[in-house]
Amino acid sequence: MTRRNIVFFLLIPFLFLSVAACGSANGQDDGDGGSDRDHRSDAGSDIGRDGGGDTAPDAAGDSGKDAHSGDDAGGDGGDSDSDSDGDGDVPSPDPNRYHWNGTEDPFFEGWYYKLTEPGTGESFFFIYGVQNPATPAQATSGGFVYVEHSDGDYEFDLLPLGEFQASKKVCNVTIGESHATETHIDGAVGPGSHVITWDLDIDILSEWGNTMGILTNKPLIPVNWYVNALSSRISGTIVWRGKEYVIEDAPGYNDHNWGPIFPASWLWSQANGFDDPDEALAFAGGPVPLGAVTPDGYMLVYRVQGKMFEFRTQDVTALFDVAQSHATGQVKVTATKGNDRVVYTVDTKPADQRVVLAPTTQGMVPGGFETFEGVFTVDLYIKQASGWTLLRHAVSDIGVMEFGGGYGGF
Repeated sequence: MTRRNIVFFLLIPFLFLSVAACGSANGQDDGDGGSDRDHRSDAGSDIGRDGGGDTAPDAAGDSGKDAHSGDDAGGDGGDSDSDSDGDGDVPSPDPNRYHWNGTEDPFFEGWYYKLTEPGTGESFFFIYGVQNPATPAQATSGGFVYVEHSDGDYEFDLLPLGEFQASKKVCNVTIGESHATETHIDGAVGPGSHVITWDLDIDILSEWGNTMGILTNKPLIPVNWYVNALSSRISGTIVWRGKEYVIEDAPGYNDHNWGPIFPASWLWSQANGFDDPDEALAFAGGPVPLGAVTPDGYMLVYRVQGKMFEFRTQDVTALFDVAQSHATGQVKVTATKGNDRVVYTVDTKPADQRVVLAPTTQGMVPGGFETFEGVFTVDLYIKQASGWTLLRHAVSDIGVMEFGGGYGGF
């Protein structure tokens, strides 16, 4: 393999978000990702004592964050048509900031927040985003707010670019009446009596501070993915077309994507709500076109008892075996690196899949199928002299599975 091919191989997995199969995998984490917060449980065995993943350090050292108070953005935040954001012209190293460089076209950026109401099992997501800010005259350009209920009911509001502001220092986004930081989201969308409003506080339990490894928050990546809250607890109120939900400590998740365009096909999934409140998993990947070849690239993280097990195609030593079927709603991912192996199995019903919008050069259009209903299973193995030994078996019914682009038949 030439040096140039090696570079291409390292770039494979960074086209994927949140935010898509072949191989097999090994995964001892290099221990440089995730945030080690004070919300851990001591449930279960001592994961990693005999060779498991490393204890996760504070992600601030990896991502460039100074704190998680997105409300301290200062000024108006970043203008959609200017490099200056009122905080100074130089962007911060925080991956959760606004990234448009003032000229990139096409371009999209979106901040995604999701929660599941424990009592009813109903899920909601809220996306704050911008598309094609370099061409404000286009009908597809503008800031947008996209919210959806797990039954498929949604609202998508596209507002003029003048209604969009975001900070290039921290996560602080305003789109019309809607506002988002790392620790709070609120807003209103929809016409008249069908309006949807929300006002929610977010307590982040853990993050994946270096989601894309060596390419986290680096320029010139076609699609960037950053998981700001691998696991969180969300409280507040949602009024959905007249029905009020009082949310108390709902399991939550949020991530962030940006770049010129989404891939043609992708898989994305996340799960939390396990017995360990801090336990969570995120996965994304799919085919990456590189000239005449289209190799697969994947990223997966599993956090349990304060330890991070990270696998990325760009880690070179991490291998994946992925089987997926939109028709059956089933996915099985085997990620292996060194002496660690995670087997992630998703079992959903095709009847529960709902169409979701995805960014394209023509704006946000139907681009995938997503479901919040299913069984999400994680098996963690450690390799010993006698072979692979099961270290932990965890099952949750709180998660999401998305079949995007070609994987969903689009």
